[in-house]
Amino acid sequence: MSDPHTPQTDADRIRNKRLARLGGSSNVSSPTASSPATPSVVPGSPSTQPSVNPEHQITSEAAQKYVKPSTPIPHTTQSAPSTVRPAAREKIAPQTSQSLNTTPKLKQIQSVFSYSKWEEDTVENIFGIALDRDVASRNKLVWLKALAEEIKSETPDLSLPLRAKGEYADRLLIARLELDPQAMVDDQEQLIIQELIPPQQTCFEYLVGCWKRLVTQRSAILKRNLPQKDFEQASALIEKLRELVISYAGLTLQEPSMFPQPQTTKPLGVEELLPSLYALNSSPSIFGSSSESSVLLNPSTDLVPFLTDIGNRFYQDGLEDVLGEVVRRVVFGRNLAAGMVHTTATLPQGMSPSGWRSSVMAMECLCSIKPIAAMITSLPEWNPLPWNEETGSGVRNGNEHEKGSILGFVMRLGIFARDWPMVLEAYYKGFDQMSLRDKEASDASLKATLNNLQLSLFNIVNALVRAGPEPREAFLAYVARVVELNRKRAAMQFKYEEHASDSFIHNLHYVLLRLAEPFMDTQYKQLNKIDLRYYERSRRISLKDLTRINATPPEIEEWENAADAAGPAPNFVSDVFYLLSAVNHLSTGPISNYISAISRHVRDIQKELELMEQDESWKGTPSQPQVELALKRGK
Repeated sequence: MSDPHTPQTDADRIRNKRLARLGGSSNVSSPTASSPATPSVVPGSPSTQPSVNPEHQITSEAAQKYVKPSTPIPHTTQSAPSTVRPAAREKIAPQTSQSLNTTPKLKQIQSVFSYSKWEEDTVENIFGIALDRDVASRNKLVWLKALAEEIKSETPDLSLPLRAKGEYADRLLIARLELDPQAMVDDQEQLIIQELIPPQQTCFEYLVGCWKRLVTQRSAILKRNLPQKDFEQASALIEKLRELVISYAGLTLQEPSMFPQPQTTKPLGVEELLPSLYALNSSPSIFGSSSESSVLLNPSTDLVPFLTDIGNRFYQDGLEDVLGEVVRRVVFGRNLAAGMVHTTATLPQGMSPSGWRSSVMAMECLCSIKPIAAMITSLPEWNPLPWNEETGSGVRNGNEHEKGSILGFVMRLGIFARDWPMVLEAYYKGFDQMSLRDKEASDASLKATLNNLQLSLFNIVNALVRAGPEPREAFLAYVARVVELNRKRAAMQFKYEEHASDSFIHNLHYVLLRLAEPFMDTQYKQLNKIDLRYYERSRRISLKDLTRINATPPEIEEWENAADAAGPAPNFVSDVFYLLSAVNHLSTGPISNYISAISRHVRDIQKELELMEQDESWKGTPSQPQVELALKRGK
């Protein structure tokens, strides 16, 4: 006789027992017709638990381990059907559906969103204000008592408490900015209001705080799964508040006295933005970190989005009045004027040896934003006008053009000793006593510094030419002007003080070479883009002062008159190629000639010293002290 406790009967017994526990008391029949271990139960009889061998009793927890929850219970054919009563089935079904449909209920809870309540809380939180005294006291907000009374007088039937809404946004922001924390008042309630205003907080600092809270709210809205209608309403309110905050922030930079300011030693206006820009030099951002608490805008996360909002808001609407002075302070400030190669001993007091890098990276950040880059090329200092005798303004030569232009003042940084004599003092002091290892270390340090500078200069110019057609044309016009003002640099002798410096022309040459890399490949696949009739169709480069090898002046004049000036304008590739050729003629040759001349001069001095040392006729004569001094100097 077969064993009544087979694995099949055990599994069925476990399944039936589990169903019985879920459905309450139930009668379970054995899958076999007759068995000593599982007697049959008559339907309709009182509920009893089946008699099971104790060694085969399995608890509900053990059953769940035996039959995995994720695996459906198998139903074999011709097995005894479950004898769970209908009432138990009714109890089982709702429980199962409830356990499977928890996610839609969670989504339903999350989707509960009251736009009116959210609008009131958002406006009050971003501006840090409230129109109701109790709300202001509870949330530690500034109570706009005067504005609240004004709104109540306009619409007496408003429901109370009076809450801030998007329709009052402009009035709310102006009322908050017009509060003077240092004004003398007798009203006790007004004194309570003023105590909540930070005494040393400027208007620009307050607006930047509003902008940061606004960005946080915008991120929170994007993360919430809102219905389309609520999302559109919330986004429209956020955009409205952002435009208001950015507008008043730009106006405050332009005119700090527009609203009451605290009596503080803090700089106001554009000076408030400069520390955040200079902090890029030590920030872990894409530009290059510093103590984030010491600057108003975090250079890693806040600065670029804030400047982008400013640029988009004021583009072609007075952006040069808002950020034009910021660009001038960055470029023509002390950092770049002092140069890039210094030691602590050779720098003016209060300046850092890496100060130049802060200004260069600030300029790189500003130019990375297209509206600001386009604005920079429209400033008068971008390409100064020629000298005007009547007005007494303008530039006379290449040297003045370099020092008076935005790009020129940045590109004049370098390591050439003729431009920056401090290079010799900082890196080659006591050259004769320096070891070869120290000389190589100085050379490597200067090369690395120059490489970093030129990479930043290329990033600046590359951002400018990619900002749009107008900035690109402004850059090409600037380079053509440099070529025109410095055309005599290629002569055998020229007045160096009236022409662009070696550092500037060398950096410009490097930038143009980098711009030409895409079409000057090793396989010359892009040469067909260069216009061979460039000089006929473009007047960027003048050929009047150039030496003609195979043409007479009448022939040149006839060729110029017959030139096809009305043909298609040259493309950007042709402009870069021919301007690079002209700048190469003004940079590489003259710099190499100067270095060669210095080498020849040093050799001549050494020969003269050897002759003076061999000739001892001057000893014992009245000129002996002078000769000894000359020998000491020469050595």
